[in-house]
Amino acid sequence: MTDNASINDAILPITALSFLEDQSSTGYLLLAGEGPYLKVFDYRSGRLTTIKKIFETQAIHGIKTTNALDNNDHHLNGAAEVLFWGGRCVRRGLLRYSVAEQLVEIELQEVLSADDWILDGCFCPSIGADQSGGVRRQLDAVLVTAHNLAYAVCQDDGGCAELKRVVAGPDSMLYSAHIEWMDNGRILAASGTVFGEILVWSFPGAAVGGGDISSVSMQLHYQLTGHEGSVFGVRISPMLSGPCFKDGYRLLASCSDDRTIRLWDVSDIEANETHSSKESKETQGEDSPTGCLAMIMGHASRIWNVRFLVSGDEINVLSFGEDGTVKVWQVNSASSSHNKEKLSTEFMSHQRTYAYHTGKNIWASALTWRQHGGHTVCTGGADGRVVLYDILGHEEFTDGQVSKSKWTMQDVAVELLKDQTIIGDGATAPDLNLKKTLCEHVFDALADTWAIEREIKSALPTSPSGTFSGEAEFESRFPTAPEFDKEYLYIEDGKFTTGQGLTFTATRRYVYRYQRASDMVSVWFVKPDNNTVVDYLFHEIRLAGSNGSNIDHALAVDRVIKASSYHLCVKDHYTPTYAMHLKEGRLKDWKLAYQVKGPEKDYISNATYVRNEKVSSVVLKAKTLSGQISFGRHIERDSFRSYLFLTDESLLVTTAQGRVLIRTTPSAAGSECKAEPSEPRRSSGDRLTVNWKLVGQYDTLNSSSMLVQATFSNLVLIGGNDGTVFSYNRNKVMPVLYLERKIAFLYAQTFCSDRPGSEAHLILAVCLGLPVAFVYRVSDDELRDSGLARQLTKLSLPTAFVVTSACYLELKHVWVLGCRTGAVATYDGSTTEPVGIMTDIHGQDAVTVIQRLPLQREGPPPYILTAGRDGHYAVHIVTITSTQGGKTHVQLHTVHRSTPTFGPNVEGAAFDRRTQELILWGFRSKEFVVWNASRDMETMNVDCGGVHRNWCYNPSNDGSNGGTFVWTKASVCHVHSQSSASHQVLSSGGHGREIKAISISLALVEPDGSQYIATGSEDTIIRIWSYLASRDQSGSHFRCLETFRKHTTGIQQLHWSANGSLLFSAAGCEEFFVWRVQPVPFLGIGTVCEAVCPKVTDDGDLRVMDFAIVKAPCNFKVNERPIDKSYIISIVYSDSSLRVYRYHLSHACRSFELLQSGTYTTHCLTAASYISSKLCTASSDGHIALWSAGQCSSQFTGNEVRSHYRTPVHQNSIKSMFLIPLDTTSHDYLIVTGGDDGALGITRRALPQVSHQSSTATLLIPKAHAAAINAVEYLSILSSPADQSLQVHVFVSSGNDQRLKTWIVRIKGSGNRNDLIESTSDSMAGVEINADFGPSATLGSGPVLGGKPVIVGIYGISGCGKTFLLNQLKETLDKTKFAFYDGSEKIATMVPGGLENFQRMDKQAQMMWRQRAIDHIQEECRGTETVGIIAGHFMLWSEEEERALPVYTQNDINVYTHVLYLDVPASVVAQRRREDNRKARPNVTDTQLHGWLQEEKTELRSLCRDHGILFSALQHPLQMDKVSALLEDFRIHSEEHNLTVAKEKFQTHLKVNGEEQGIVLTMDADRTLAAEDTGALFWTAASQKWPSLVSENTLKCLFSGPLKHSHRAFRQATLLYEETANDHDFEELCQNVASQVTMYPDIIAMLHFMSDQKHVDIVVISSGLRIVWEKVLEREGLAKAVTVIGGGRIADGLVVTAAVKGHLVEHLRAAHGKFVWAFGDSSLDLPMLLKANRAIVVVGDLKTRSKTMDAELKDAIDKHGLRAHQVLLPKTVPPRVGLPIVQLTDPNFVSNLLGNRFLPRGPRVILATGTNATKLLATAMRDSANAGPDLKEAHRHVGRHLAFTYVAEIVGIEPKTIRHVLGSATDGFQLRHEKKTTIAALMRGGEPMASGVFDAFPLAIFVHAVDPEDIKFHHLEGQITLLLVDSIINTGKSILDVVQHVRSIHATIQIVIVAAVVQSKCVTGDNGGTLVQKLASFANVHIVALRVSETSFVGSRETDTGNRLFNTIHLD
Repeated sequence: MTDNASINDAILPITALSFLEDQSSTGYLLLAGEGPYLKVFDYRSGRLTTIKKIFETQAIHGIKTTNALDNNDHHLNGAAEVLFWGGRCVRRGLLRYSVAEQLVEIELQEVLSADDWILDGCFCPSIGADQSGGVRRQLDAVLVTAHNLAYAVCQDDGGCAELKRVVAGPDSMLYSAHIEWMDNGRILAASGTVFGEILVWSFPGAAVGGGDISSVSMQLHYQLTGHEGSVFGVRISPMLSGPCFKDGYRLLASCSDDRTIRLWDVSDIEANETHSSKESKETQGEDSPTGCLAMIMGHASRIWNVRFLVSGDEINVLSFGEDGTVKVWQVNSASSSHNKEKLSTEFMSHQRTYAYHTGKNIWASALTWRQHGGHTVCTGGADGRVVLYDILGHEEFTDGQVSKSKWTMQDVAVELLKDQTIIGDGATAPDLNLKKTLCEHVFDALADTWAIEREIKSALPTSPSGTFSGEAEFESRFPTAPEFDKEYLYIEDGKFTTGQGLTFTATRRYVYRYQRASDMVSVWFVKPDNNTVVDYLFHEIRLAGSNGSNIDHALAVDRVIKASSYHLCVKDHYTPTYAMHLKEGRLKDWKLAYQVKGPEKDYISNATYVRNEKVSSVVLKAKTLSGQISFGRHIERDSFRSYLFLTDESLLVTTAQGRVLIRTTPSAAGSECKAEPSEPRRSSGDRLTVNWKLVGQYDTLNSSSMLVQATFSNLVLIGGNDGTVFSYNRNKVMPVLYLERKIAFLYAQTFCSDRPGSEAHLILAVCLGLPVAFVYRVSDDELRDSGLARQLTKLSLPTAFVVTSACYLELKHVWVLGCRTGAVATYDGSTTEPVGIMTDIHGQDAVTVIQRLPLQREGPPPYILTAGRDGHYAVHIVTITSTQGGKTHVQLHTVHRSTPTFGPNVEGAAFDRRTQELILWGFRSKEFVVWNASRDMETMNVDCGGVHRNWCYNPSNDGSNGGTFVWTKASVCHVHSQSSASHQVLSSGGHGREIKAISISLALVEPDGSQYIATGSEDTIIRIWSYLASRDQSGSHFRCLETFRKHTTGIQQLHWSANGSLLFSAAGCEEFFVWRVQPVPFLGIGTVCEAVCPKVTDDGDLRVMDFAIVKAPCNFKVNERPIDKSYIISIVYSDSSLRVYRYHLSHACRSFELLQSGTYTTHCLTAASYISSKLCTASSDGHIALWSAGQCSSQFTGNEVRSHYRTPVHQNSIKSMFLIPLDTTSHDYLIVTGGDDGALGITRRALPQVSHQSSTATLLIPKAHAAAINAVEYLSILSSPADQSLQVHVFVSSGNDQRLKTWIVRIKGSGNRNDLIESTSDSMAGVEINADFGPSATLGSGPVLGGKPVIVGIYGISGCGKTFLLNQLKETLDKTKFAFYDGSEKIATMVPGGLENFQRMDKQAQMMWRQRAIDHIQEECRGTETVGIIAGHFMLWSEEEERALPVYTQNDINVYTHVLYLDVPASVVAQRRREDNRKARPNVTDTQLHGWLQEEKTELRSLCRDHGILFSALQHPLQMDKVSALLEDFRIHSEEHNLTVAKEKFQTHLKVNGEEQGIVLTMDADRTLAAEDTGALFWTAASQKWPSLVSENTLKCLFSGPLKHSHRAFRQATLLYEETANDHDFEELCQNVASQVTMYPDIIAMLHFMSDQKHVDIVVISSGLRIVWEKVLEREGLAKAVTVIGGGRIADGLVVTAAVKGHLVEHLRAAHGKFVWAFGDSSLDLPMLLKANRAIVVVGDLKTRSKTMDAELKDAIDKHGLRAHQVLLPKTVPPRVGLPIVQLTDPNFVSNLLGNRFLPRGPRVILATGTNATKLLATAMRDSANAGPDLKEAHRHVGRHLAFTYVAEIVGIEPKTIRHVLGSATDGFQLRHEKKTTIAALMRGGEPMASGVFDAFPLAIFVHAVDPEDIKFHHLEGQITLLLVDSIINTGKSILDVVQHVRSIHATIQIVIVAAVVQSKCVTGDNGGTLVQKLASFANVHIVALRVSETSFVGSRETDTGNRLFNTIHLD
């Protein structure tokens, strides 16, 4: 077969895009490069017009076109020129577009090839003249390549294309480039280099156009540096002009591997034309006036490209990232454009993120300007998706497709004023023919705000007299009773001042009503519990002269109208008198007097009301022809409450004050206002055309209301706060039913009633706190007649069942209710109790949606859709069954369950009435998202602030994917409308990452006969496709039917069941899922994960490599037990294990049952498939093996499964495998394998039968592919008429060489012997081979590391003593636990003829025997469960080449777990070689030995690091005890053992085990307790000590290598510490490091404070050096209080990894019930932070803190739910993004830290009483002869003595360097943290003694404090110790006040109270004294006193210490 295969269709990454529009704007084309193909779309219609192959195999990387299709230029013939490039290929073409016929034709010229990859190109804008006078293009285009070379794409005179090298730019290697033609004729290029530089250079375009290439010169303008990684994208802006860029401006944007976007000023390029490259500007960001203007972190991963988006004065930068997003950054040029002296951090700001791609990488982008404003952006990515979307701005605008507006209540009030009627029934409009009476006129005039002055004179002492001053307001509202016409709520607030001068706030509320029929005003009391609701009548008012006659004359004069009334209040008589002052018809002021008489009250009240003119000017009133109707005072203070869309144009709104409003727009959603093209956007001041109407205002809707629209009708229900339910229809609001409590849930559904043409409505209501749901029925006729709904039944709700959604199935008479906790309850029509309860339908989150699928009102079975706040939606079949007892069960069977990506809250769903597509909406963080589930795409995204707000969404239901979203934010009503989706998808694409698995269903098919194709990708998504016979609109044969997400890692394998109803999927993290696939109405197919295979390990860190499934036959048995319908599944894992499961298919028990398990060798199993009754596996050792697992025709016996036959096929890993049955009768199979070695293996195996043995023959075709073969697949079998015994099989293979090959295999024979196998391909002749049988595998277990037996290699150059060491170890170590091997001796025992024959073999044969020897040793150690120790050779000396050559094999690398290298000096080895006469060794000089030693050690160390082998060099001379200890540690140490040791150490040091509610602080050390990294400090110190042997970057190299921060990496670090320093040197280096560490003061203070708490334990869990941190903590006096868990030496027995930290915290919580606080700073601490109850992220200085923590922290927050706070140390450092900030010294934080339980150990009291020093010092103080300076000096001596003798003992001391009297430096001491100590002298008496303390500690801060408040926070900030010094403590009250004050501002600082004398009752007694008792509630407090006195110091004149000290006795 020599024919090449052709691609029928493919979904490939989009790698190039370009817009092309004709000049008439009638044709809109988009050119997309997809692999080697060009797809041309008409992007306005979304139609694919043309597919054209541009290159043979090379993908298109770039497309450049002329600006537009030129239909007028005769030279271009109506075509646009197009330039394509990809790799080194470039091709020019002409594109013609017929607008009328909608056809595109492309004429291509020949492919040209450059010397290097092409990065960018541009067309020449000029046209020159040829010699004949004609017009032609002298230069078509210019290209830039990856080595910064410029090429010209030219045409010769004959019209043939050619590629010429023009000029070389600055020498560098590039990742990116951008090239532009400047107006001055020069070609400008920006080049982004591999090394992080940006080179801006140019060359003249005119010279190139003239053809004289030799005259072209390059000029370098800028060499920009600053990026810390390779520059992936550069873009030069056009010349910018405008108010922000006065003289013209040019910018350059760049992006890099460092994830930053930088903006550079390159404005003066044109001015620097004459500069040579030596005069170029090399800029370093802000260090140069011309340079980096802004730098901002762009994406979560790498950024591939940037583009400028310029619109007038508005400049934006777009960035395109590896994370699949596009980000828009606004250039804030107005504020920063002229300040170039300093890098601006505000020059760029993030505007928006567009995430319309799946997976990773946006490879291509294009921009075009929109006529109506803004830009259209097109992006293409690795997912093959082509997406268009518009980028717009402004808060409020309309562009014909999107409109935004926002409304405040003030805006609504203004709109209401424009309308002069009230449309609802909330108030009756006034009769236009009716004249007002005087009483009504006065009542109307009260609607204002009045200033009140009231005087009260009381005759009873119990009621005070006084004056009241305040304000009264008559707030107009709709009458709350039908018999009244007008109503006010009277609100009075002010201050009442009694006769005694006491003032307090006073308020009162009344309701004033006017009744036109009686022409009377009445005043009513309000209810005490609700001061807006009417309670009972107070009194009535009839104004004098108000008799209903014409009042024109009455109003024309200035007069006072009076009225009086009477009210009996129990026993007291009230007589109110009104005097209304009218002037020219206007109520100017009025008076109200009360005379109250009775047994309880006796007073007179006189009040005067004066109109408040300032307030009156803003009263909002609507005027009608007949007068005024008030909308109520302070409508602007109202707030929006609920929303409901009545139609696309009408929105019903309720407010907090009970108003009902209607918002209408003139047309459908998305077209609120159509803007003219000349005005594409509106400013924020413009108002979209919207009308607001007021329906009414109702008290029952105050503060709480609910809007619901009935399903299948327009009935709208309004629920009130008192249980009233109203109906709304045609601007009428009428009560429908009354419930006894506030409504918690309301639902309505409409169905046909018994009366033709009429409908009835079912209403389900749930009241707050009632365990029942009420069901009511009301008809349309009853609603028209204002009738009430009648109750049908009460549904009993399950316990704690809070209804959140409901649905009624009419034909089945079934109610389905959803609950807040994810459950669903069902009811039938015959009972009120639930007949089915399904829990966890949506996890533990609310079920927000329950609705029927469309057109399901008739016919079984009914389908319902549910959705919930767990982020899922599901489709269920409702089944109704009856039991024998007559009971009915209603159950939901889930047939589809899916997870939209927008999650986690799905709040609503609808099926589009036109397309029947499923639309979902909900919230993702702060965004409201609408999702088209049928298309798996987002259609709307609005940043609204999140779910916790009032909102409503209305989908368009016209197939446009538009809709309107309204929400409240900050009391503002926002409206966002779209007439279409937020983006247009031209090509849907597929997966965004590598497709790892594919499976085709042979049974389940589409109605058109197309089969289902399942694909799984590294993006964790599974898709099901159908392959269409014809292309769809986007030009693809593939149609994605369903996308489902559940896996958390990349998909490894997919398999369909035989009948196509089940899909099995496998991935990493031991994930194995079973999916049920079945047809579902309106969704096409439904998928639901019906089972999950149990995890194998606790951590779930194994990968499922492959699996094989087979359906169990009916006679299948397990241990003699027949089983029902099921599948047998064999799964192979990455740890070389195999497990056989039975998967039950019964509905009652869909579960996995483990039948057998087994283990292969240490090599990983890679593939599995069934051969008749056996399982065949392939593995990474190149073998295929047969297992007895899954014997479908017999029985399972035992629980262990073993491999029986192993056959070697490949040199290394087998990547793919499939089986072909040759003769099912004789069990003859063909096994085809593809290997990592690029070879193709064809193995024929006949399974063992009764009459003969198993036979195997293998044909291996080397170099079948140029790289690894990843896939082999069977195609067909061909018949051979000439030879019936000949079988001809066809299969295909593909590999990393991106080639697909077809193979034919011809097979003869019966399969009972090794028959010949022939294979041919299009590139290979027939090959014949006979294969030997492979050996059987031996299985075992023992000490393992990473799934392998522990095998230790002892290496060193020849003569170093490996054999001697091996013999010594045999004598030292336990031979039952260790096995010892000499490599040469092992080979000698295996090779026929021994070692001599081996040495005569060629190198390939020797390599084979070495591989067999190491494999044999591994299997022996596995079987004997011992640790293997092998003395072997890594290199051997070659006398021919005079150098050492490697002799190790790949198997050595695969087998060894540890390597010990004997690092014996070459001189010692040379001496030993000369003295050893037993072995004949080649002559090697000392110099050669030294080179051999260094090369071998370096290469071996590197090899071990790259392959995860632990390496340690043993220094000479050897210490046998150290070597033995290492090997014993190697034997027992595993990750499990490591964790066990860590837990044991943890348990040993845990001090609060008995405290059930104990608190544990777990803290990282490096960069958490201090800013330093002790590991880095150690290696720096070691490199200074041994500069030629040790590198200071040792740890950095280790952890940045392949091992990362794994357990093995930390083990290797421990071996490096052991290798570098002996115990003495290690101790010395650690002491050096500890002396360089300075702990954060706030941390020290907190730890001292917490250590004083009885219920708190503190543990430092450090990945660094334990001994260093123990020394640091000991220095800080915390050694006893803080336990350190850490490593650094083998003797420690453990290493601390990130996983260990997480496990220890989890153990503390789970095993001990502790409340754990975790403190950490880096990603290594994240597991600990995630597991803790509370997490604190310590954020240090930018220079020292983790650079990767921000991204990983965000990932932990977003994906794993981390909730943490951050503490800034010091507090001036910038915080990390997204975490709230706390301070360790904040009392509130400390209280929270302690769980609000302070359990201090009480103050420590030190009394110096009784010592001789005390007696002498006290004498001077007590001597009455001493006063003034003498007494002050005595006090000073006491302070100095107490400081030196006792305070130093409490606080501790630390060393410092001092100058010796002899001139040399020596050690001295000072108070610990003396500079962090504050001395506070209390009152004047404490100052002399405090001065003495200050003498002792001169570096401390000294402050005076007369009052406690004199000690400020800045005195304590950053301090560790506070010394409170006073001369005498008497009662202790003053000192207690000071301590309380200090603790209120600094919770953790250590407090030491220093006093000369303390009263005995304060510190002595049964409970320690009164002061000690009071201080017991404060932690970390100490008392030091010189002596105790029984005398009570009352401070008399002669004895007062302060007076004596300052000679003021006579002044007292």
